[in-house]
Amino acid sequence: MALDSSKVVDDLGGSNDKWAEAVGFFTGFKAPKRDDLFDTLVGNEGIPLMKVEISDVGYVDYVDTEDMNWLYENAGSDIKNTDFVIPFYHAKGGTGSDVTMHKARITLLGSKGDGRIPIQGYQEGGKFSSSIDGHLGMDGKPTWDTTFTARYAYGTGLALEELLNNPSEGTYGFSWNTLPVNDPDSVTLDNFETVAAAFDRVAGFFSSQQKIVEEWQSRLGTEKDKAWRGKAAGVFWDLINKINKQYSDYADDMKPGGNSTVGSKQGDEIRQAKKDFREAVSDLHSVWAKWQWKYGNPLVVLHTLLSAIMEFVWDNNITKITYEIEPAGESYVTNYISEEHFSNRAAIKEITGTGEMALSVAAKDFGDLKELDTWVEVGNKALLMWKQTVEDNLDKAAVDAMTKVRDSWSNSELDFGSVKSRGTSGTLESDFKEEKAELAEEKAEADAAAAKAAAEEAARKQEAFIQWQKDQAAKAEAERKKEKEEAERKEREAKAEAERKEKEAKAEAERKEKEAKAEAEAKEKEAEAKAAAKEAEQEAKQEAKEKEAEAKAAEQEAKAEAKEAEAKAEQAAKEKEAEQKQAEQEAKQEQLRAEQEAKQEQVRKEQEAKQAEAQARAENMQMIQMNQAKTQQEEAKKEQAAKEAQAKAEQEAKEAEAKAEQEAKEKEAEQKQAEQEAKQE
Repeated sequence: MALDSSKVVDDLGGSNDKWAEAVGFFTGFKAPKRDDLFDTLVGNEGIPLMKVEISDVGYVDYVDTEDMNWLYENAGSDIKNTDFVIPFYHAKGGTGSDVTMHKARITLLGSKGDGRIPIQGYQEGGKFSSSIDGHLGMDGKPTWDTTFTARYAYGTGLALEELLNNPSEGTYGFSWNTLPVNDPDSVTLDNFETVAAAFDRVAGFFSSQQKIVEEWQSRLGTEKDKAWRGKAAGVFWDLINKINKQYSDYADDMKPGGNSTVGSKQGDEIRQAKKDFREAVSDLHSVWAKWQWKYGNPLVVLHTLLSAIMEFVWDNNITKITYEIEPAGESYVTNYISEEHFSNRAAIKEITGTGEMALSVAAKDFGDLKELDTWVEVGNKALLMWKQTVEDNLDKAAVDAMTKVRDSWSNSELDFGSVKSRGTSGTLESDFKEEKAELAEEKAEADAAAAKAAAEEAARKQEAFIQWQKDQAAKAEAERKKEKEEAERKEREAKAEAERKEKEAKAEAERKEKEAKAEAEAKEKEAEAKAAAKEAEQEAKQEAKEKEAEAKAAEQEAKAEAKEAEAKAEQAAKEKEAEQKQAEQEAKQEQLRAEQEAKQEQVRKEQEAKQAEAQARAENMQMIQMNQAKTQQEEAKKEQAAKEAQAKAEQEAKEAEAKAEQEAKEKEAEQKQAEQEAKQE
């Protein structure tokens, strides 16, 4: 039969995949649907994540409950080229029923690595096929594919990492496991700065041009007198007046906050939006980095579940049988039977997780160990456990990150203001017509008094003109002095602002370096504590099992002594045979104990190597963050130097322009004085 994914639990996606939604928003990377991740990872009878073969051993291997080497060699991970083996007895009736022995041989479908437990850490997915044609009733040589789970579990987090580590390109051109980010969907952090700089340039243009237009108007006169009103030249005065008001409005609307004289209000808001956006991405990536190491590979969760089932089988099945000796003609037959509390069930006790991102699971009975439908339930439970780790960690972090950006970018926080013109609704044509009408009315009223006031007006104008010349000269000198003081003030403020930003950048870099160092030290201590706790827990379990085995051995010995009283002669022969077997068993145990110690030493070395690899990765990430902070600081210094040079050049240009204008005014005043003197003569 073909691979059947219809038995895969159908609520893996939930109502809304917050993790995939957030990663798509922040990076443009489109994660596959969570519901479809495991459709290509089913074994025989549609069992998720594994193939299961229930075999009949053909005999009963009576297990010494004190022989922990037997458990290590016959049950759990990597047993005789099989990924996971669970041996068990089966009884058709209740207590005292005959038992038969079986094995559940399990092949995991996914990234297992070379050790006894599935590999941790991210790796690309791909296709792999069975080497056995028609194995376990599956058609041909079935092919499985881990690409989709790898893209979801690892590609999403690596897209966040690319966005953080490559601010100039971001996720443009990013691809992982053959799934690219579409160019229109890519996100680049430096684009925030590009837009902010555009607003800064516009604000600078309006600010500088408004001063030029204001100077034009000052030359024409800030009030529209009779010399301009009602004439074609008056339209030019209106034009300069309107431009001055509009540019002044624009400059005010885009003025940066505080005492800053450079940049723009809109540019500052966009830079703050970028900062909040990047912090949210960094928080999300930090949670993913921890999650992918613990739970990214779903086989890690499945292995935890299978180990819990094996523990239940050991306590309630393998250690819950005994034997009885019955006469059969001239010899005796040994029958193996179930004891009280014997169970045929595949079940787990409550799993209580410890440490960060702990996974806890309630006790559950999956069904009869011999039935394949039971293992369908086991596989689906592993998928739901994996889904729980996603919801408890990735989905929660995604909601927090999206909320942070939403709050930062809300209207109450992200205020671009409004850039608009005010009080300039009239057109030049309408203003010109209104002035002509007003002048006609004023002229009619003034004609009667014009003749009488003509002589007085001429004398007054002469005196006023002489005073105006004096005032203009004084005003020019005052304006020159004011502009010089303003220029010196702005230069001092720009220098102070540059020094402040440099200090802030230096302090921020030092703070990030300290935080990165502290985080690395904390991770190292946490890893050491976890290793110590795990070792202590293993020793406690070993000691408990040894005590339990001793108690059971004592009980078994009492039963054997009772049966020896009933058949003393036969038992004497059996005792001699048992002594011989005991000697053989002790020799075998000694050999197995040595092998066990060697295997444990190998596992310890592998764990130390993985811990060293994780520490190296943390140190590498710390170095990347330090280099990035250093680069940003250097860029800030370069940008500040460029801005200071530009401000200085602009100031020198303005001073030269003011000087030229002053000289022009003086020449114009001299020319008017000469003309006036000529008229007087």
